[in-house]
Amino acid sequence: MPICYKDMTFCNALCANKGCPRNYTEEVHEAAKRWWSHDPDNAPVALSDLSQGCPDFIEPSNWNSNTTFVPPEAEGDFGSVTEAQVRSWQKELNERFGIGSGKLVSLEEPEGGK
Repeated sequence: MPICYKDMTFCNALCANKGCPRNYTEEVHEAAKRWWSHDPDNAPVALSDLSQGCPDFIEPSNWNSNTTFVPPEAEGDFGSVTEAQVRSWQKELNERFGIGSGKLVSLEEPEGGK
Protein backbone atom coordinates (compact mmCIF):
# COMPACT_ATOMS: atom_id res chain seq x y z
CA MET A 1 0.00 0.00 0.00
CA PRO A 2 1.57 3.33 -1.04
CA ILE A 3 1.85 6.06 1.52
CA CYS A 4 1.67 9.79 1.01
CA TYR A 5 1.70 12.91 3.14
CA LYS A 6 -1.35 13.04 5.45
CA ASP A 7 -2.80 10.06 3.56
CA MET A 8 -4.84 12.38 1.34
CA THR A 9 -4.85 13.89 -2.13
CA PHE A 10 -4.13 17.59 -2.37
CA CYS A 11 -5.63 19.74 -5.11
CA ASN A 12 -3.22 21.42 -7.49
CA ALA A 13 -5.88 23.37 -9.41
CA LEU A 14 -5.52 27.13 -9.73
CA CYS A 15 -8.04 28.03 -7.07
CA ALA A 16 -8.51 31.22 -5.05
CA ASN A 17 -9.98 29.36 -2.06
CA LYS A 18 -7.10 29.68 0.40
CA GLY A 19 -9.15 28.16 3.24
CA CYS A 20 -9.52 24.78 1.54
CA PRO A 21 -7.68 22.02 3.44
CA ARG A 22 -6.85 20.27 0.14
CA ASN A 23 -5.18 23.33 -1.43
CA TYR A 24 -1.54 22.45 -2.19
CA THR A 25 0.31 25.42 -0.79
CA GLU A 26 3.96 26.15 -0.14
CA GLU A 27 3.25 25.48 3.55
CA VAL A 28 1.93 22.00 2.71
CA HIS A 29 4.96 21.36 0.49
CA GLU A 30 7.37 22.36 3.27
CA ALA A 31 5.47 20.35 5.89
CA ALA A 32 5.64 17.25 3.67
CA LYS A 33 9.40 17.72 3.32
CA ARG A 34 9.77 17.92 7.11
CA TRP A 35 7.60 14.81 7.53
CA TRP A 36 9.75 12.90 5.00
CA SER A 37 12.95 14.19 6.62
CA HIS A 38 15.18 11.29 5.56
CA ASP A 39 14.68 12.27 1.87
CA PRO A 40 12.86 15.63 1.83
CA ASP A 41 13.24 16.29 -1.90
CA ASN A 42 11.23 13.14 -2.64
CA ALA A 43 8.41 13.51 -0.12
CA PRO A 44 5.42 11.52 -1.42
CA VAL A 45 2.47 13.86 -1.92
CA ALA A 46 -0.65 12.84 -3.84
CA LEU A 47 -1.75 15.64 -6.17
CA SER A 48 -4.73 15.94 -8.49
CA ASP A 49 -6.90 18.65 -10.03
CA LEU A 50 -10.02 18.28 -7.91
CA SER A 51 -11.74 21.44 -9.20
CA GLN A 52 -14.29 19.64 -11.42
CA GLY A 53 -17.51 19.48 -9.42
CA CYS A 54 -15.94 20.96 -6.30
CA PRO A 55 -18.51 23.16 -4.53
CA ASP A 56 -15.71 25.18 -2.88
CA PHE A 57 -13.74 25.92 -6.06
CA ILE A 58 -13.18 29.65 -6.64
CA GLU A 59 -11.79 30.66 -10.01
CA PRO A 60 -9.04 33.25 -9.52
CA SER A 61 -9.86 36.70 -10.84
CA ASN A 62 -6.26 37.23 -11.89
CA TRP A 63 -4.50 34.13 -13.28
CA ASN A 64 -1.15 35.89 -12.91
CA SER A 65 -1.53 36.28 -9.16
CA ASN A 66 0.10 33.88 -6.76
CA THR A 67 -2.99 31.67 -6.47
CA THR A 68 -1.32 28.30 -6.19
CA PHE A 69 2.00 26.83 -5.24
CA VAL A 70 4.02 25.04 -7.89
CA PRO A 71 6.77 22.77 -6.54
CA PRO A 72 10.25 23.98 -7.55
CA GLU A 73 10.87 20.86 -9.64
CA ALA A 74 7.89 21.78 -11.84
CA GLU A 75 8.79 25.42 -12.36
CA GLY A 76 10.50 26.75 -15.45
CA ASP A 77 10.08 26.57 -19.18
CA PHE A 78 10.26 23.01 -20.41
CA GLY A 79 9.83 23.97 -24.06
CA SER A 80 8.37 21.58 -26.56
CA VAL A 81 9.74 18.58 -28.37
CA THR A 82 9.00 17.72 -31.97
CA GLU A 83 8.09 14.23 -33.12
CA ALA A 84 11.29 14.20 -35.18
CA GLN A 85 13.33 14.78 -32.02
CA VAL A 86 11.55 11.96 -30.23
CA ARG A 87 12.14 9.59 -33.17
CA SER A 88 15.81 10.62 -33.23
CA TRP A 89 16.18 9.87 -29.51
CA GLN A 90 14.37 6.55 -29.90
CA LYS A 91 16.67 5.53 -32.74
CA GLU A 92 19.74 6.53 -30.75
CA LEU A 93 18.59 4.59 -27.67
CA ASN A 94 17.60 1.56 -29.74
CA GLU A 95 21.06 1.47 -31.29
CA ARG A 96 22.81 2.07 -27.98
CA PHE A 97 20.94 -0.63 -26.08
CA GLY A 98 20.36 -3.06 -28.93
CA ILE A 99 16.60 -2.85 -28.93
CA GLY A 100 15.24 -4.59 -32.01
CA SER A 101 18.59 -6.02 -33.10
CA GLY A 102 18.73 -9.18 -31.00
CA LYS A 103 21.34 -7.83 -28.57
CA LEU A 104 19.02 -8.12 -25.59
CA VAL A 105 19.03 -11.59 -24.09
CA SER A 106 17.09 -13.14 -21.25
CA LEU A 107 19.21 -13.67 -18.14
CA GLU A 108 17.15 -16.69 -17.19
CA GLU A 109 15.27 -18.97 -19.52
CA PRO A 110 11.61 -19.28 -18.41
CA GLU A 111 10.49 -22.67 -17.15
CA GLY A 112 9.39 -24.94 -19.95
CA GLY A 113 11.65 -23.41 -22.60
CA LYS A 114 10.95 -20.40 -24.75
